Amino acid sequence: MAIKLIVTDLDGTLLTDEKLISDRNKAAIDAAKAAGVMVTVATGRMCVAAAHYARRIGVTLPIVSCNGGLVRAYTGKAVFTHCFTRELAREVIALCYERDWNVQWYIDDKVYVQKFNQKLFRGYNLIDDFAVTEIGNDFESHLDDVIQIVIRDLDGNIGNIQKCIYEKFQGRLTVQQNTEVSVDIDALGINKSVGIEVLIKELGITKDEVMAFGDADNDIEMLKYVGVGVAMGNAIAAVKEVADIITEDNEHDGVAVAIEKYILNKYSL
Repeated sequence: MAIKLIVTDLDGTLLTDEKLISDRNKAAIDAAKAAGVMVTVATGRMCVAAAHYARRIGVTLPIVSCNGGLVRAYTGKAVFTHCFTRELAREVIALCYERDWNVQWYIDDKVYVQKFNQKLFRGYNLIDDFAVTEIGNDFESHLDDVIQIVIRDLDGNIGNIQKCIYEKFQGRLTVQQNTEVSVDIDALGINKSVGIEVLIKELGITKDEVMAFGDADNDIEMLKYVGVGVAMGNAIAAVKEVADIITEDNEHDGVAVAIEKYILNKYSL
């Protein structure tokens, strides 16, 4: 079946380690769009951060952001939103405050933190319209409609933090995308495949007509769900195990390599 939609992760996939889109990746995506293939991104990033890169590859479709918790175009009404309950968001954030963990949480396009630390937002200076709101200890006033919670740590403790969150909240939320310096916390059952399912219903296509690219644990369900799952050469082992194709790494235009081979040159999928 022909591919009608390409969905690509950002960090570690479409983006280089310097958080840039290579000329070859952009050219391959442009060529795919010219051939009639739709393109969007699916990421753990919030929508405004994802939109910064989606604009650069000409995405006009809704973006799957916050690991599937939000499906929305750059602006306007969301196609899909799934938030924490106020009570659960409070419990998680209160624990982070108690343990002195660096926590941030997203409400629509706003980022809230106890205290801003530039070192914890590497690369975000590249993003248009990105801002962080410091709220000090008054987190109780900012708990409605929390889409995602992210904990960051630069001292090598993120694995222990993830384990603690998982054990304390097992069966109540989703813990994913350990980058060694951060971990994403999402509402129970939320992952990128949930967002993609919503999107393809809007587009009137089937999951078999989708090719998706990823590298991390938050991409596993997405790659299993779509018709053609592509793991980057730098992907973790668990991602490669579920993928249909393994391409080059993110530093060597892995997205472009697969698009050129399997969509533009129409090798057998």
